Amino acid sequence: MARKISYKPHPDQDEYKRYFCQYCGFPCYEGRDSEGDYGSGGWNFSSGATSGSSLISNGSFTALTTGWTAVNGTIASTAGGQSGNCCTLTKSSGDAQYLYQALSALNNSEINFGQIYRLRAYVKSGTSGAEAFALRIYSPDRDMIKYAKTGTTTSTWTQYTLYWRAFHGNNNISLVKNSSTAGTMLFDTVDVYAYDFKVNETTPACPLCNSKAWKK
Repeated sequence: MARKISYKPHPDQDEYKRYFCQYCGFPCYEGRDSEGDYGSGGWNFSSGATSGSSLISNGSFTALTTGWTAVNGTIASTAGGQSGNCCTLTKSSGDAQYLYQALSALNNSEINFGQIYRLRAYVKSGTSGAEAFALRIYSPDRDMIKYAKTGTTTSTWTQYTLYWRAFHGNNNISLVKNSSTAGTMLFDTVDVYAYDFKVNETTPACPLCNSKAWKK
């Protein structure tokens, strides 16, 4: 096998590309495989564990919507939630409506830059019927969606999960009614925890040179 080389990431690479092959310099997403997916053949993740308490304020929408901001819609705490009350998001305008809550990684004030977090939320169809929804992690500083979990609502409460690695600035937690249809969508029992994956003993091979020697 070729000798190890001194490799530094290109400055244009984003903050997620943290691991590099020591032989050919191939960059791999930390916490992801070479295709950018969690645990689907690259890093061989097993189940992990949460730590601390939920970082979301008023994730159960108990009789109020304090802590949440609505965009292109209105929000209300209503009966009939997955547990107690839930949040009813009603369209006012636009092709999508959402509510969000910001968590700041600036100076690690609320969340820690580079840490993996787990977002979970229950989603259910409202008066709009079955339609597209999304859980999103949005960067207002870069005006871009950094992570997303998408799907279609049903008439029963269903829990969805999204993992992401905290980036600089505000990490906006967004619950999205991704439809222009008039009516409502329901959300409930939202939580965010720091999350640490456990890696199995199998080490992924570099897709370019087949080495298993990785470094940050």
